[in-house]
Amino acid sequence: MSPGTRTSGLLAALLDFVYPPHCPACESWQAPGDREALCRRCIADLQDPLGPRCPRCGAPRQRGSGSSGPECPNCAGWPEVDFSRAVVLTDLEGPAQSAVHALKFTGVRRIGPLLGRLLATAPETAGALSDLDLMVPVPLHPARQRERGFNQADLIARGAAGALGVPVRGDLVRRVRPTRQQARLLAADRAGNLAGAFAPAGSAAGSPRAIGLVDDVLTTGSTLSACAAVLAEAAPGAEVRAIAVAGPFRRPRR
Repeated sequence: MSPGTRTSGLLAALLDFVYPPHCPACESWQAPGDREALCRRCIADLQDPLGPRCPRCGAPRQRGSGSSGPECPNCAGWPEVDFSRAVVLTDLEGPAQSAVHALKFTGVRRIGPLLGRLLATAPETAGALSDLDLMVPVPLHPARQRERGFNQADLIARGAAGALGVPVRGDLVRRVRPTRQQARLLAADRAGNLAGAFAPAGSAAGSPRAIGLVDDVLTTGSTLSACAAVLAEAAPGAEVRAIAVAGPFRRPRR
């Protein structure tokens, strides 16, 4: 170990002692030397198995039910979607909700790559991502990205892509029309809000077979579906899977 490395390590240990890092999701103090963006407890919670999922929306199936797709209570009212399946890490509550909020609205950017790595490595989601050829983040409108300073979907996509060893292509789809925040709209109004919002921006080289389209939250599938339809023009013949950190569904009772 070089003197500079040793000095940096001692300084980091001293800072941990004087100013212990705290988890932005649960506000608890993190363990000494813990350099992750979230504490170990929150990371474990995010990876907590939820059991069998609906392939269309990623929601846990109801206990004792084999329902999926149109029969799934979570997505029964959805219109047809333009992605082949949804891969969602966890439900949008507790640490997941706090982590996404801290990433998007308080600018704790290092949470994004961590959430992406968890998506790529958690036992319930890793298999559905292992054969992807590339990752594409859902783009923000340029004005929204300037306001926020970053695209949270891009940070998540880069974390997942790094763990999977695949490229990120943020240049295939662009957002050409500003839209109202989807979370503030009724489900029936969300698809109309996104009409004409995305446009092709490039073409995917190498004829990818499977593409992961990444966003932070999947609610009704409208945003990811609208973007997936345009992505299909940039990568003809490729399967597009919707990938999100969380969805607003409840854990099934066990």
